[in-house]
Amino acid sequence: MKATLLKLLVCPACGAGLACETWKAVDAEVEEGLLTCPCDEAYPVIGAVPRMLLGPFRAQLGRTYPDYFARYRSQLPTRLLPGAGTASDGTAAAAVQTQQSFGFEWTKFAGMRPEWERNYWGYLAPKSAEFLRGKVVLDAGCGMGRHLHYTARHGAEAVGVDFSGAVDVARQNTSGLPNAHVVQADLYALPFRPEAFDFIYSLGVLHHLPAPEDAFQRLLVRLKPGGEIRIYLYWSLEGSPGWKRALLGCATGMRRVTTRLPHRLLLGACYPVAAALWFFFVLPYRFLSRAGWAETLPLKQYAAYPFGVLLNDTFDRLSAPIENRYTPAEVRSWFEKAGLTDVEVLPYAGWLGHGCKPPAAGAGGSTPSGTGQTGVIPLDAPASSNLHAS
Repeated sequence: MKATLLKLLVCPACGAGLACETWKAVDAEVEEGLLTCPCDEAYPVIGAVPRMLLGPFRAQLGRTYPDYFARYRSQLPTRLLPGAGTASDGTAAAAVQTQQSFGFEWTKFAGMRPEWERNYWGYLAPKSAEFLRGKVVLDAGCGMGRHLHYTARHGAEAVGVDFSGAVDVARQNTSGLPNAHVVQADLYALPFRPEAFDFIYSLGVLHHLPAPEDAFQRLLVRLKPGGEIRIYLYWSLEGSPGWKRALLGCATGMRRVTTRLPHRLLLGACYPVAAALWFFFVLPYRFLSRAGWAETLPLKQYAAYPFGVLLNDTFDRLSAPIENRYTPAEVRSWFEKAGLTDVEVLPYAGWLGHGCKPPAAGAGGSTPSGTGQTGVIPLDAPASSNLHAS
């Protein structure tokens, strides 16, 4: 954990500022330590990542990082020790299952690919590196950190937050970038100061939460007046051809079984499924892409990527316990109810929603540059969250 991150952090339980006890430092970063709050809450720093989790999510840390808890047992508050977690209700159990699912996924599909940069700018279009430079940016649900990597590389002070073990991969994928930070935390209990960020994006994450609009509202609390927010959500296929809705229905039916499978078993089962999709849809599009009717083929967006990307997305689509889908009107309503301006909802194998938080009273009426542009986002992004989540 870099010292510069501490100025952005607050206790997710009470909102107070935090102090840091450093127990091990590597290259001027806190590798192991403890963040403490006046309210008596405390949060371990493990592998240079502050673990700012509460409730059942925090209970997972002892099982994942036993060496840390064994090494510092005498220095840690009793409530942080393994076995001291709270009991989970049904909703919390589903959330923990989601946490474990994405932690497994982004550990297995951890590598950075050259294609990711094009994918990154596709989601941010028409923004450019100039828009990012000098801004404080939050990647909400950063996964394995590929979008976070490019955000930091292009000059932003970039903070990635995720509640799963994917943060360890994100940390690796952003190593060497002094302006990149990774935090393990829940989007419903964000550990950041109000109005801390100039730009917030959340790509392929909110629709996997039990109350997505609530999480969206919590992100807005951390957005500065005059700042901008962009989200990606699955589309409902309302008004789409019947065969597309039938394919979605088949996938939804499969999920009733696949979301209950052990992750390793599901990953093995995804190989033949992804291979069939590749053979029947992606390869034909590669050969027939110049034919006008070929544009109607599903999964055509994967023609620009290697097979491993489709495999990753197949696992993602079949493993996440919670999935919500939206119409463009529903996405727009989130932004309008929140009082955001310059609202846009554009198709991108789903919906990209974008808006600006009004400037504070007396701060002038201008809005950030790069807003109010429409019709410039390409429509060929992959259709599930490997290429949506960061």
